[in-house]
Amino acid sequence: MASKLEFFIPLWYAVRREVLRFGLTNLSSSIRYFSLLVLMYLWVPAYALLVGQTYAEALIYVRLAIGILTFAVLYEAGYIFTDTIGSRLEWRDAMNTVYQEEIPLWLSIAGICIRIALVGIVMVGLRGWFPRAMQAYYLIVLLIFFIHGCLNGALRVVTFFTLRVLKGYAPYAWLFSTLPAYHASLVITALCGVSAFYTIEYGTRKLGFPLRKNLYDERHSYFRFVLVLCFTLTGVFLLDVPLSAFLVFMLVYSIHHLLLSSTKRLKRSASG
Repeated sequence: MASKLEFFIPLWYAVRREVLRFGLTNLSSSIRYFSLLVLMYLWVPAYALLVGQTYAEALIYVRLAIGILTFAVLYEAGYIFTDTIGSRLEWRDAMNTVYQEEIPLWLSIAGICIRIALVGIVMVGLRGWFPRAMQAYYLIVLLIFFIHGCLNGALRVVTFFTLRVLKGYAPYAWLFSTLPAYHASLVITALCGVSAFYTIEYGTRKLGFPLRKNLYDERHSYFRFVLVLCFTLTGVFLLDVPLSAFLVFMLVYSIHHLLLSSTKRLKRSASG
């Protein structure tokens, strides 16, 4: 039975949703989830901070944390709409809901309104940290999420892909405002490729597309390629110690993942 508190306390619903969807019940699954989170999204602000040479400013991390949390609360409002209100409008065999029982409409609306109001208060109180462009990004994400929850079938693939790209870029867009435009273009292009893998899996799992349901290894290979490429291209112009350290980390991580994947394949072959 769903707890009503989850709809009134920001981020509680989203955390429970991720735990249920990805089975984060042990340390191994939690580490795997966090590694995907880092590779999917958190490399974007790291890239911007290194390129802009602003990684030594303490206040920028406070602003970054507030921005991420604010965006997460807004995104959670979209989750609630899609899981509870939107699921009434889509195909039953394509539902992606957290709860099996029916959620009262008033509870869903209350949860959505609380989160939107909280985000609005933070934006007004810290308007210097949320310029109009950021406000526009957040509003666009919310509108697309609501449209996504109302659509049926294959049309949802388009909004799903768009949300994935915006989720990776919107919270950090302000970091790129003072950088040359090609940096933002490079990051958005990389995020489009990352999002394509998730979109293929989404279409296969939820809408019956005749494609593979799990592209975990392919995603990791793409992540490594994109990250090393983006940071290496930047490293040609910025010979920086943190940048070099990150490239070394990616190399070690890649070797570790290659060995782990090889071990799993050998075990499957032996058991088969």
